[in-house]
Amino acid sequence: MRRSPLRAGSTALSRVITIVMTKRLVKVGNSLALIVDKAVLDLLHITPETEFDITTDGRRLLVSPLDKPQMRKELAEVWAGIRERHGELFEKLAE
Repeated sequence: MRRSPLRAGSTALSRVITIVMTKRLVKVGNSLALIVDKAVLDLLHITPETEFDITTDGRRLLVSPLDKPQMRKELAEVWAGIRERHGELFEKLAE
């Protein structure tokens, strides 16, 4: 584990921690699993209940804990657009 020096932020000093590891996948039934070390889980406050967003650019796999407040905001924006475009239809269907 490598730790970066303190950096000046906009309002306070913050420490950026960079962890570099090489891992292999582990066979679990008919699937493959990536085992994440406890130090990383603790650093990111990941629990067995944490949900993840998994994306790829065709070469890399990016696994990020879901940002539920951000997801709720995006869902609210999508729903507002749907209501704006199809509100009259929903009202007629509700009658």
